[in-house]
Amino acid sequence: MFAARSFTKATRQYSTGPQGGQSKQFYIGAAGALAALVGGYSYLNKDSPSGPLPMSTPKSDRIGALQTPQIALTKDGFTNLTLKNVKKYNHDSSIFEFDLPGSSVSGLEPAGLVVCKAADDSVTGDNGKPVMRPYTPISTADKRGSIDFLIKKYDDGKFTPHVHGLKPGDQLAIKGPIQKFKWVPNTYEKVGFVLGGSGVTPGLQLIETILNNPADKTKVTLLFSNKTPEDILLKEVFDDFKKKHSDQFDVIYSIDQPAKGWNGHVGYFNGEFLKQHLPAPDSNSKTYVCGPPPMMKAISGGKTSKGAQGELTGVLKDMGYKEDQVFKF
Repeated sequence: MFAARSFTKATRQYSTGPQGGQSKQFYIGAAGALAALVGGYSYLNKDSPSGPLPMSTPKSDRIGALQTPQIALTKDGFTNLTLKNVKKYNHDSSIFEFDLPGSSVSGLEPAGLVVCKAADDSVTGDNGKPVMRPYTPISTADKRGSIDFLIKKYDDGKFTPHVHGLKPGDQLAIKGPIQKFKWVPNTYEKVGFVLGGSGVTPGLQLIETILNNPADKTKVTLLFSNKTPEDILLKEVFDDFKKKHSDQFDVIYSIDQPAKGWNGHVGYFNGEFLKQHLPAPDSNSKTYVCGPPPMMKAISGGKTSKGAQGELTGVLKDMGYKEDQVFKF
């Protein structure tokens, strides 16, 4: 708008009283100014790395979209982010969208997560210290201006009731990104995911990264377990993945108990079922596991109290998998 205002002012000065030989200079100057204005407008209306920008986007935001984005978070300390919007997903889960400053990004790369706590440290554990919980966003790493989380409420939990009690304008303290490992395309020929409940979000991050990269030919199989059909999170997303990437991605849903109208798998994952669907345990494959503690114990064994991978046990060990062929989120 500054260029437009300057150009308008210049034309007004000349149009009120052009003097003889000045008229030619005016036409040349005005034409140059018009070309610069049009060129600048075209530049600012170029698509950002994240896609086309709406015509209503302010110029400052257009300039920001063309620049290398700033990283909003830091793993060295907590940043208070303001809740922008809450969208109910199902009976016990909601999507929470938090503002990031300007056109900044979260900086998360797969496989990465953040750690959250109450902004005022009001949620404490039995030891009196603030309760902290790890979460994996469902928004992509390059999303500008906000970060989204799909969070399931556990009524007997210490932290999720606090998150679900937040209203737009409230804040949550977030630290990260904390990267568990760096995904390298085509490291494996096949990967498998055994996920349960809200443990689906780390899997989504990595699966989406693979499928969104045309150069990554890794084949992906997702086995996703839930209590009921209504508990299945992000089913519409995975169904869309399967539709668009049928030669690369497959998903199989399972519920604990039979339900009316359900034609999929019923019951817990056993060795026979996993052997049928997961990639074989070899150097060209990797299997990722995430879910509630009972599921983790049965499939792979849990992680240590300090978050280390721990010993591989459970069904996967019985099937011949080695510790370097399995990763526990």
